[in-house]
Amino acid sequence: MEKKISNSYLIFLNILIIVYNLYIWLSVFIEKVIVADDLKEAYNSRYISKPYFSYIYSYLDSSNMAARPVSGLVTGTLVFLSQYNASIYLLGILFFPLSLIAVYWVAQKILSKELASLATLLYSCSLIGTSIQFSPIMLNSNLATIFFSLSIYYVYIRKNIALSSLFFILSILSYEIFLPLILLPLFLIKENKKRIVFLLLTLGTIVLFRKVIQPMIFSHSYQRDEVEKIFELKRVIKVTVLTAKLFFKDIFVGIYKGVLHLKNLHIIELLLAIIMSSVVYKIFSRYDFKHKLKEVKKLRFDLFDFTWACRKCFLCFILYSHALWI
Repeated sequence: MEKKISNSYLIFLNILIIVYNLYIWLSVFIEKVIVADDLKEAYNSRYISKPYFSYIYSYLDSSNMAARPVSGLVTGTLVFLSQYNASIYLLGILFFPLSLIAVYWVAQKILSKELASLATLLYSCSLIGTSIQFSPIMLNSNLATIFFSLSIYYVYIRKNIALSSLFFILSILSYEIFLPLILLPLFLIKENKKRIVFLLLTLGTIVLFRKVIQPMIFSHSYQRDEVEKIFELKRVIKVTVLTAKLFFKDIFVGIYKGVLHLKNLHIIELLLAIIMSSVVYKIFSRYDFKHKLKEVKKLRFDLFDFTWACRKCFLCFILYSHALWI
């Protein structure tokens, strides 16, 4: 009986997560809210005179989109279609709830359904999640999340290195900032030979595209990941200071402003927040975290490997951030 009640609360929580995100999309769609990053795209869509394929090529042939042909194709198509109907451009926001579905679908196959729901909720409500909910141009991150989730699914659940590599490549060609996350699928692969194959397929294809194909087909190609910038001392200090500011100030400023903004919430938003918090507490108040923690060990790496992976991933992320930060 208690199990059925718990399952009912879990289903109810997932429904609330869907309602919450669809409510955000509908609010933005109805009010026609366009954030600053999207103003250029929405404005330029009114003056498109080229046929579709010519426009898509010119859209991808830019410093921002040449390295992101997958997400650029989707965004460019939305911009092209929105010249007839401005509301079409805002359809790009739907990629955020789609990314949540992908995250949950993969997480519940690796973890429990309860933890998968909690992880999806935290992602959708986090500072990172909220920064990509309201902007169609940020579908590059959402699309990359979808492909990355599928890459994890095929490497861990289906044991298919080729398909996992394909989806990881699509993730990077949607948003290059996902490249440091290559460490996760590598540590989910048990055999060293398969790790090498995964590395050769993914990094080989990405390097081939970035260094050979991209400059060949795009005249305005721009290499954002300039590794030599890592060794520019002034730039390294600047990025380090800005990174520290992000973690030690900006995040807390964002939380503070969010608390102040509570007075501007509609009644339905307040109710959703209170109900979701109550349901999460009800689900996890008697949750056996110790037992579930043992099941997580099936991820095939011990505590040492996990700690080492985290440190290397963090170092890789910092170095890559230095290479990308403009």
